[in-house]
Amino acid sequence: MIFLVPGDPLRPTRPDEHFAPEARAAREAGYAVAVVDHDKLARGDDAVRAVASVAGDGMAIYRGWMLTGTRGSSTHSPREA
Repeated sequence: MIFLVPGDPLRPTRPDEHFAPEARAAREAGYAVAVVDHDKLARGDDAVRAVASVAGDGMAIYRGWMLTGTRGSSTHSPREA
């Protein structure tokens, strides 16, 4: 399982400061953590590019800023491709 967290707007390779403690706890528990671009994810049409840098396969759980219902469900298909 991979935990997806939004990247910091100023340091996009690091977790957003609001989700950094959770990302750290997940890593310490042995889970993979990946940083994604929340802005691309929220636009929906860029969902595939938002998760393109995520290595691995299998189930991924997004823990980040809220997305609309249609945006949240659009992230389901890119990980399956």
